Amino acid sequence: AYTKMRENMQIDLSQNMLKIKAEHMDAHNSGVFVERLTSETENVVDGIDEVLGVVTELVRLIGLLVAFALVSPIMLLFAVVLFAVYYFIVNRQSRAVAKGLRRVRIAREKLNGFVVEMVKAHRDIKVHHCEDSFILKARESISEYMGRKRDLQNQSNKYIFIREQFVAWTDLAYLIVLMIMMGSYGMTPATALILYNSNGKAYASAR
Repeated sequence: AYTKMRENMQIDLSQNMLKIKAEHMDAHNSGVFVERLTSETENVVDGIDEVLGVVTELVRLIGLLVAFALVSPIMLLFAVVLFAVYYFIVNRQSRAVAKGLRRVRIAREKLNGFVVEMVKAHRDIKVHHCEDSFILKARESISEYMGRKRDLQNQSNKYIFIREQFVAWTDLAYLIVLMIMMGSYGMTPATALILYNSNGKAYASAR
């Protein structure tokens, strides 16, 4: 279904591109159309696939929270507070990555457009001996694209580090709370173990 959907979208988009007026085609570099036909169709289908995954994880998360409520309302409250903070971190990461992805896409469109034009005009480039200027422009386009990708990776890594540190320290806090519950409120070790294991799965679903 995934590959067929992408195939149909690309065929449909190819047909519609032929209907675009010449002045609109000239207003954009060819890299925009290459990007829309290749990467963007894949991103749309990926998005649909992501929705199915989100629904699945949401159902699992609700189930885990219900289980928390049945076993220990106090631990449910503690877990909800942790999830709220965790969600804030992941949400900030998603926004930052989305912004970085837009910059990468624009740089990639620019690079693709330049490569297409260079290939189409390679005879004229040789005739007019302007290889050096095209090489300089190619270096600039490639450097801009790779720079945007590096910025995106650095931004993503920063939030991954923050997220993993948060999970690690709250994991310790969760263990301490469970020990207090066992020592002072009569929680059994078996119940504490179930809650601890379920908490890790809930984080994965929350993300």
